[in-house]
Amino acid sequence: MANWLAEARRFAPTLNVTTYGGPVASRVQRLEGLGAFDLVVATYGVLQVDAEKLAAVEWSTVVLDEAQAIKNPATKRARAARGLKAGFRLVTTGTPIQNNVIDLYSMFAFLSPGMLGSLNRFRRRFALPIERDGDA
Repeated sequence: MANWLAEARRFAPTLNVTTYGGPVASRVQRLEGLGAFDLVVATYGVLQVDAEKLAAVEWSTVVLDEAQAIKNPATKRARAARGLKAGFRLVTTGTPIQNNVIDLYSMFAFLSPGMLGSLNRFRRRFALPIERDGDA
């Protein structure tokens, strides 16, 4: 998180950069009165814990760095990320597929909800033929 704070201050000095962390009461206060030039940086752990509070905010943009952190679509973390309301979504990752094709599905379920259909349909149509049958 410290790196993102430093980079935001360096490359976007006109943004009001704040961390979303610390005691619960102070976190909730940080969400009140957010404006057009406010950048909120949080950890995945805090996203998971405060999923409902963060989902109540209409975000302009949500960026997930190291998005392999949501590779399992069934986890609380991935569900919390998908619950965020945003006009624009972006993920960055150096490892889009760590274990299986479902990792990629999970990121796209955040990026463009519904685009790849249900998890079961994706698994039948793509994951099993690729992983089980070696069908490129």
